[in-house]
Amino acid sequence: MSPVDHAQSSRRRGTRLAVAGLAVAGLAAAALVVGVGGDGDDRTAPAPSATASAPATATPPSTATGPAPTAGGTPTAATPEGTGALPTGAGDPAAQQSLADRAAQEGAVVSTTPAADGAPDVGALARSAGTGTAVELVVLEDGRWRTEAVLTAPEPLLPGRALEWRRVTGGAYPDAVVRLQGGSLHAGVDAAVATRDGGTWHWVPRQVTGEADGDPILLGNTLFDDGPVFATRATAGGQVAAQHWRYDAAAGSFAPAAPPG
Repeated sequence: MSPVDHAQSSRRRGTRLAVAGLAVAGLAAAALVVGVGGDGDDRTAPAPSATASAPATATPPSTATGPAPTAGGTPTAATPEGTGALPTGAGDPAAQQSLADRAAQEGAVVSTTPAADGAPDVGALARSAGTGTAVELVVLEDGRWRTEAVLTAPEPLLPGRALEWRRVTGGAYPDAVVRLQGGSLHAGVDAAVATRDGGTWHWVPRQVTGEADGDPILLGNTLFDDGPVFATRATAGGQVAAQHWRYDAAAGSFAPAAPPG
């Protein structure tokens, strides 16, 4: 072989080796792409996001809040307004509902107070009676309301909160305070107190004083507190004068008393 032929043969062998090297490099690159895809195709894996999102935290279900429902629609005991007033509502929900239903049918105002201090559940139904008011006093016996007395007052019933229960006379049974439309002050209110002291229900009269005109069972513009002494108010010489009272068990009436203090 001539020197020229030998040089040409060497150049051809170098070219074939370079081509083969390039082919091997291409196969390796293809294998790398397939490995990154990981799912059997030649797709290029997407670049990872610069900011990784934290997994969402599951939120527990919320708990509903609010007052528990009252079974059977039975009215619940009401918190009394005014210092010293007793709680309302009978201890037997079914009996409470039956008296409320009766009052609704008769158009009466009703109030009850639960048993305490040896006395049973007591209730009162007040309704208009001509120009005055009739008040029926009932007690709960064996799940039934029994009427013990019906008292009448000479003035009409005050709309709204006309009945409440208090310990005015200090007897075993609570006393029913009935609010009436009257009194000598502007938008004044009279009150009459029904007690069972002595064994039967009756109005408690006040002893006659210079302040009192008219029916002695009417207490003008009363102010009750949580003690046995309460006040009535009237106008005298353009001024408002107050008179304090305390129950006199021996006389069975309200007697003038010194102001509490």
